Amino acid sequence: MTNDFGDWKGAYARAVLAGSRDVWYLDAKAQEAFRDKGVYGALANVHTFSDRFYTQVGIGAGTGDFVLPDLRLDASLNLKVGSARSLILTAGGTLVDAKSGFEDRALFGALTWYAGSSVVLEAGARINWSNP
Repeated sequence: MTNDFGDWKGAYARAVLAGSRDVWYLDAKAQEAFRDKGVYGALANVHTFSDRFYTQVGIGAGTGDFVLPDLRLDASLNLKVGSARSLILTAGGTLVDAKSGFEDRALFGALTWYAGSSVVLEAGARINWSNP
C-alpha cells in the first residue's frame, strides 16, 4: 500500500466436506490491512433439496478494529430451471454488522446460465442499505 497505509498481508485456509446432500465450508483467515490486524472465521452450508432446488447459508465473524466484520450472515435460495437445468435463479440476502456501529443489509438476485462446459453467463443485481 502507498501513502503510509501500512502493509496488506494475510493467510487463508478452507476445508470442504462434501456429502450426498450437504457441502460444508469452513474458512479461516488472518489479515493485516490498513494497519489493522485480525482473524475471521466462517461456516457455510449448501444443502440440496432436489435436483432443482438448493440453499446456501453462511455465518462468519471477525476480530480487529475496523476491517473485518463482527458478524456476517448470508443466505440464498436457488432454483434450476429448464430441461437441462442449466439456468439458475437465485434470490438472497446479506447482513453485516461491521465495526464501530456500521451495519449493512442487502437483497440480491441473479440469473446464471451454464451455457457450455467452459462458458458461464450471469446477470444480477444487489440493493444495499447502510447505516450510518
